[in-house]
Amino acid sequence: MVEKTKKRIFYYDELRALAIIMVVLCHVVILYRPFTYDTAIHSVPGLFYILTHVAVPIFFMLSGALLLDRTYDLPGFFKKRFTRILLPFLFWAIIAAAISVFGLHNSYGEAYKIFSGKNRWTWFVWAMMGIYLVLPIVNSFIKRYKIRGAEYFIIVWLVTVILSTFHQYPFYRLELSYFAGYMGYLVLGYWIVNKNVRISDLNAILIGFLLFISSISIDFYVFMNNIPKIETKYLSLFVVIASFGVFLMFKRYAHYCDTHQTSLLGRLHSKIENGKLGRAIFSISVCSYGMYLVNSLLYKIIKDFITINTLKIMPILFIGVLFLSWLFVYALSKVPALKKFSGAG
Repeated sequence: MVEKTKKRIFYYDELRALAIIMVVLCHVVILYRPFTYDTAIHSVPGLFYILTHVAVPIFFMLSGALLLDRTYDLPGFFKKRFTRILLPFLFWAIIAAAISVFGLHNSYGEAYKIFSGKNRWTWFVWAMMGIYLVLPIVNSFIKRYKIRGAEYFIIVWLVTVILSTFHQYPFYRLELSYFAGYMGYLVLGYWIVNKNVRISDLNAILIGFLLFISSISIDFYVFMNNIPKIETKYLSLFVVIASFGVFLMFKRYAHYCDTHQTSLLGRLHSKIENGKLGRAIFSISVCSYGMYLVNSLLYKIIKDFITINTLKIMPILFIGVLFLSWLFVYALSKVPALKKFSGAG
């Protein structure tokens, strides 16, 4: 396991570990497309596909919680952020491209898609680089106006989300693109962490759970019935609400346990955080970015060599790829010369 070197916020690690586990699950169920819903068991891949849509927003919200309302030296910020994201991307993308060109496909076109973000997994890297470019500007705004500024940004962002969800965006004469996109998730993450809402932790947990369940249920219904002109992906209103609910649950649960350390939940949470499960969660969290890159490569290989025709092997694929993704990144992070390429950090 990765050793802890500094005090971290444990529920951040819990959320990051949950998000990468959901990403791995999302990628395994994609192997079962096209989804069918003739029986309950056959509906499982499609349901998991929708459930795991909150994973990427969680990553974005964590970035906002960690990076907004900070003081940055621009050269230092860009050097740290782009080194952190680009070196692992180039390392694993070169491996994936080499496998595509010389092994699986004998195709330079596939290699181009990997580097350009036109496939299903490297798009996230390019999205993060775009966010890092504009983040210092948004950070200055949040640093100046704090919660009120975040609320202003979120309100306008939600307008763009609603319009996009129902395919009514853009309004060409009402320019809202400055607020649109994934940056809204970063501001939302900052708001959730820093906004003090006068409601009990247990009620907030319940509200978060109900928001998650209800929004995901609507999203799944729309997706399953292929209802036209309603968006169901990451910038769908339903996914925004579901992701908000998950983040809210984890934040308020952690706060409840911290303020009720002698309660049953408080003792259980402390035992998890300080035990083997906590170390496993921490390790998965630290390795999450590298795991994101590696698991997609593994599924790419699996898709070309294994015929996926039964749901029985889905748990085996999921657990196997999850473990191997972590193992590769963890092992690489232990080699001093290669640690910066591993994606662990």
